[in-house]
Amino acid sequence: MQPEYLDSLEIGFKSSWWDGRMRLNVAAFQYSYENQHILDVDPFTFIQTLTSIDESEITGAEIEVAAQLTPALRIQLGVGLLDAEVKSGAVSGEDLSGTALPNTSDINVNAAIDWDLRRFDAGVLTLHANGTYRSETPYVINLPGTADGYTLFNGRLTFVTDTWSVSLWGKNLAEKEYFMFYVNLLDTLGVLAGQPGPARTYGAEFTYRF
Repeated sequence: MQPEYLDSLEIGFKSSWWDGRMRLNVAAFQYSYENQHILDVDPFTFIQTLTSIDESEITGAEIEVAAQLTPALRIQLGVGLLDAEVKSGAVSGEDLSGTALPNTSDINVNAAIDWDLRRFDAGVLTLHANGTYRSETPYVINLPGTADGYTLFNGRLTFVTDTWSVSLWGKNLAEKEYFMFYVNLLDTLGVLAGQPGPARTYGAEFTYRF
């Protein structure tokens, strides 16, 4: 197999505003691949073989904003935009020019809030909540199937002191059903294969610092 080559171009800036209480970071990038290594999945046996495609390109931008709105409240927001496709190349004899690269979503969004609910003599009670959005995602380059986009919400309530902390947390609070991996072979083999994401989970943690 021929070696993979990558030409990358990135530009951006990092800035601080509002007397240092707000941070704004912006970046744009372009990656041009030659002989990009990629997995070829056999639709009958699902055996994975490492192969390469002639030319591919990834273009995107990222924006991140974080602000300390009050001494007790901090927010964060991030947005990622991506265009990733095969420019020329074939896998298993199939021309894939113009198709999307696997594991790439056009839009990714994340947001978080940290709020000190109350301060006690012994410590601080803090609420952390975050959410993520991912648009529809192709997972295997030469097999049909694009998983739907999804949004997840998580939360954590923590009481922290100088020496110890205790937390209650929950993930996927809205109990969203989604796939971490997905292949649709209904038209050819009558098979719908996928790995579902974790369901709603809860837990507790205790940390002691020596």
